[in-house]
Amino acid sequence: MALLLMAIVAVYMPMCDVHAQETQSETGFVGLKGNDILMDPPFDGRVMVDGIDLVSTLTAFESANLELERTHTQLSTSHEQLSQTHSTLVDAQDTALAQFDAVRKWVCGSEAFAPTVLYNHTSSLASIWSIAVDSKDEHMFVGAKDQTVRQYLVSTPSSVTLQHTYNHPSPVHVVAITSDATTLFSGTRSGNISVWYPASPDPTSGNTVLTEHADTITALALSPMESFLVSASFDGTVRVWNLLEPAVAHSHVLPSGEKPQYNVVCLAFVPWTDAVNDTLVGGGTDGVVRVWQVGLDPNSTALIHELESQPTAIQALATSPTRLYAATAQGTVVVWDVSSAQSPPRVIFSIQAHEEGIQSLAISNDFSQLFSAALDLTVRSWDLSASTSTPMQLIRTLASSNSLVRSLEASNNSTRVYLGTDRGAVSILHVNSCFV
Repeated sequence: MALLLMAIVAVYMPMCDVHAQETQSETGFVGLKGNDILMDPPFDGRVMVDGIDLVSTLTAFESANLELERTHTQLSTSHEQLSQTHSTLVDAQDTALAQFDAVRKWVCGSEAFAPTVLYNHTSSLASIWSIAVDSKDEHMFVGAKDQTVRQYLVSTPSSVTLQHTYNHPSPVHVVAITSDATTLFSGTRSGNISVWYPASPDPTSGNTVLTEHADTITALALSPMESFLVSASFDGTVRVWNLLEPAVAHSHVLPSGEKPQYNVVCLAFVPWTDAVNDTLVGGGTDGVVRVWQVGLDPNSTALIHELESQPTAIQALATSPTRLYAATAQGTVVVWDVSSAQSPPRVIFSIQAHEEGIQSLAISNDFSQLFSAALDLTVRSWDLSASTSTPMQLIRTLASSNSLVRSLEASNNSTRVYLGTDRGAVSILHVNSCFV
């Protein structure tokens, strides 16, 4: 309305000035001001320009503008409702795809089966990157791209209950759990390691954050006696954290050797019985498997072997008391003899296990089977009880049409395998019904 009055004044005032000048010349009066200005004819509320009433026109424009604003508000409300509906439909579609793929598209040869499937991670952003279980196979911890770790109580393979959700400020790349499920470690894309206490009254709060890494955590491994934690990162370091201290706060870095810059992306301990210190192996992006003697004392830590056999990245590791299995980005698995800490490891076997890069390995607790998952959308089981000349024999292949398994974990009783997919589904497979 202020703009309307300004427009009227802008048109009307020149007319008044002209009328005042004409009056002065005809009557001889001078210095007319304000209300003394004579108007003929009297002002009737209209401002006419070229036959158009500006007042009426501007009033009509203002009414039309108000109507447009009301229409815009209605359209914005409708758009918000449509967006919410679209989001709901997308979530429903993701859930349907995850369920359909996990239950209907896993095929053991020509035989279909229905594993236990969990759907709490169903968003397209909820790729499952890591799974860990305790020694009794009662608690399962699932780390995902949706910035959560979810804890499940596994009463039986078919009775699984979500207990807690541990929220993080960035995607969770890897998890590790102590054997009694009292301490949980979660490594994130931001480079932090969170320490949680699932047995506490309020397990999802009061966590400790370890911040000495400068980039994404790629791997975590607990020592056999659980006295220290080892972490690897894209910052190029492998660190050892003393868990016997009242508050885990600082770490020391393992020696990296003479090779050019590389990153360790997987870790595992070798269960040697004749070693003075714990023995750790790490797979590098440079295709080298490094072997360290590791202890709480930094002075007792040493890089003892650098095993070179592949020109491509080592993606996953698994160990037994006598064997080291290293999976590569080209789909091969290389097997080393590590039967004694007193002898250098040696390659005894190599096999093209998958057509594309292997994402994860898991070994049964009795060391009789190895499980591998790859970018070719298959999961395979391997018999490890064969002779030394052929230490890996294929048992079975599970195939999916469009679901990639990013993480594998074998139960401690050797009866189950846990699979985490890029569609947010976690499947619990029965070894006897599918992998034999």
